[in-house]
Formats: sequence, structure tokens, C-alpha cells
Amino acid sequence: MSKEATTPQAIQRRLMHINRLHRCTVDSKVSKTGLPRSQHIMLMHLNRCDFKVSQKELAEHFEISPAAVAVTLKKLESDGYIEKAASKDDNRFNEIAITEKGRSVVEFSHKVFSEIDEKTFEGVSQEERIKLLEILDKIEANLKSILGKEEKNEKMRKPLRCCQASAPRR
Repeated sequence: MSKEATTPQAIQRRLMHINRLHRCTVDSKVSKTGLPRSQHIMLMHLNRCDFKVSQKELAEHFEISPAAVAVTLKKLESDGYIEKAASKDDNRFNEIAITEKGRSVVEFSHKVFSEIDEKTFEGVSQEERIKLLEILDKIEANLKSILGKEEKNEKMRKPLRCCQASAPRR
């Protein structure tokens, strides 16, 4: 391997390329559901939340306007992927239920995600995976340190929603 290939810039470009390639792979496979990306992501998130989430919370989670959430939910409902009903406890809140059609998309998507995950790490040993995670942990800590040093006030120290170490958005 050349010295140029091991520079931090070359490694960073490689990581970004792998991230884009993974996203394209997922998008390509999930496109078979017939749902646009934004609706698919919303449906998958609703499935994870057990349907007990407000439009305001969805807007905050996805960092989009409540109006955009309303449009996406309305389209999912009109296409038969979800059903909405006013909450018994709070009239300002809609309870969302995924329909059988929606559940079939979720099940198909989970299968696709599992297949992609398995293929992605095919031929990578458990020891190599552990080492990769250790390296990624160091890189993540370094980036968090940089971010922490550059922030001016406590309000800005709040982790970016897109950077929170939580379950992948699937």
C-alpha cells in the first residue's frame, strides 16, 4: 500500500466513499418497495417508535418542518401504509398504526438490511471487526474532542442529532 493511501485525507475520503456506497446500495434495494426515501425512512422510524410519537417529535428527530412531516404522513396514510387516529388521552396527538401493507415493507426492509450487513462484512474476521471498532472508537473520540474544543457555549455543546451515538436510522 502506498504512503499516499495511508494519509488521514485519503482514509477520510475512503470512509466517505464507503458511506456513500452503502447508502446507494441500501437505496437501490429499498427502492423495490415503491416508497420514496423520505417516506420509507419515516415508516421505518414509526415502526421503531411503537407508533407513539408526535408530529413535533418526528420533525425534531428528522430535522424537518412539522409541515413536511404532515405531508409525509398524509401520503403514507393515503397510500395505505399507516392509519392515524386521534389519541384517547390527548386530542392534539394522533396515534399511528402501521397497516399490513406497511408491515410488509418493514419486514422486507429488515431482510434487505440484514443481507447488506452480512455481505458488507463477508470475509472480515471477528478479530478484524473488533480491531475496526477499536479504531473507529478512537476516531469518534477524536472528532468529539475537536467539536468540544471548538464550541463556544454550553447550548452549542448539545450533540448534533445526526451525530448522536444511537441505533442506525433504519
